[in-house]
Amino acid sequence: HDATAASQQEEPDAMNTDRRMMALDVDEMLVRTRSFTTEEVGFGFRLMNYVWYAGGRLPFDEQMLARMLGVQRPRFRKLWATIAPLFLVDAGALSVDPDVARPGRLESPEARPAIPSAMREEVWQRDGETCRYCGATD
Repeated sequence: HDATAASQQEEPDAMNTDRRMMALDVDEMLVRTRSFTTEEVGFGFRLMNYVWYAGGRLPFDEQMLARMLGVQRPRFRKLWATIAPLFLVDAGALSVDPDVARPGRLESPEARPAIPSAMREEVWQRDGETCRYCGATD
C-alpha cells in the first residue's frame, strides 16, 4: 500500500509538463461551442483532459471512451455528434484539434494576453472591481 501511494504521488512529477498543461484557445473554444449545451461543453472539455493526460492521443474506441466519461454508448454517440469538431480522429486515434488547445502554458502573468475592455467592463459591472473567480482587479 505504501509503495503504491508513493508511486502515485511521484507520477505527476515524472510526467512531461506538456502532458499536464493544456493551452486553451478561449476564442476558438467559445466560437466552436457557441451552440453547445452546458452538458456538451463539459463533456468535450472532460474528454480533452483525458486525451492530454494520456499523452495527446487516445484510441477512438466508443465503448472505452463512453466508460471513461461515465455514460452509456448511445449517450456517447449523441454527445459525440456535437463535440466532434473539437477533436481530430486519424488512423483510429483521437486527439484534440490544435486550433482549440495545444500542449503548454503561459509562462508568466506578463505573457498573458490583455483582457478585452468589453469583458473587463462586464466583470466590473457583475462583481465590482474584483473578479469573483480569480480575484483580479485589473
